[in-house]
Amino acid sequence: IVIVTLFSGCHPENKAMDFLLSNRYLYDYAEKALVDSMGNIVSYSPYDYETLYNAEDTLELLTIFNAVYVKNLTDETLVTEDFIEAHVEEMLEKWRTSPYYDQLSWNEFLEYWLPYRADGEKFSDYYEVLSERYAPIRDSLQEGKSIVEVTNLLEKELRTWLKFDLRAHALLNKPSILETIKSRKGGCNTLTEFVCMALRTIGIVAAIDECPVWAHRNSGHQWNVVRAESGKWLPFNGGEDLIGEFKAINDSVKAPKIYRKQFSSNPSFAPVVPMEEIPGLF
Repeated sequence: IVIVTLFSGCHPENKAMDFLLSNRYLYDYAEKALVDSMGNIVSYSPYDYETLYNAEDTLELLTIFNAVYVKNLTDETLVTEDFIEAHVEEMLEKWRTSPYYDQLSWNEFLEYWLPYRADGEKFSDYYEVLSERYAPIRDSLQEGKSIVEVTNLLEKELRTWLKFDLRAHALLNKPSILETIKSRKGGCNTLTEFVCMALRTIGIVAAIDECPVWAHRNSGHQWNVVRAESGKWLPFNGGEDLIGEFKAINDSVKAPKIYRKQFSSNPSFAPVVPMEEIPGLF
């Protein structure tokens, strides 16, 4: 009933287009390169070093003795209206034909299924590649397997090639979805971004949750969540764990606050202090 009412009366294609176009200004990407005194690009990859600490030390030295060239790329210039229009058509068709989301709210669709990006990853046109790669898993969803079963099918496939690598924290640039396929590894942010977009391409509502800093140690974590048929959100470590194997809050992990990443800005978080005093995370 929800879908029939929605699609019969309010031109969802236009509303979805407006949602993406009106919020794409929030996303940009700083592409960095190391350049020596002769203007040559300096080659660097953290994966060339044995540990994260070796990579970080090397990168620090390279930034001291070389210039860091930064090219700012914004979604307003990279992501065209034609791209968004085609993306909206694909995702709305997935919703219309989904066997599970007849009670999905319009806002959930906009924030956690429709978006063409998961977070701050480098923009790329990944849809056709992921759609073809995971067509068999999407077919299993259409054939009646549950959200948990289909998500775990994806996780089992990812375990065969996508690996967590701590050295990714010393990358000069965040990779795109397509670059992650090529490198076959990354940090928790890279893995969760890839898994989020793979799930949405399959036809599963997914998001990223994050605890920026644990209450008991100087580090944080982010992980994926999927919306089950019941409406409950289920957490798991994208690319690593099956659903049920990961608990965001347990006896050994103290999370003071967990945030869920959505596509649009949240007006309830309007700044009450000068912008320069707000931590970079926010």
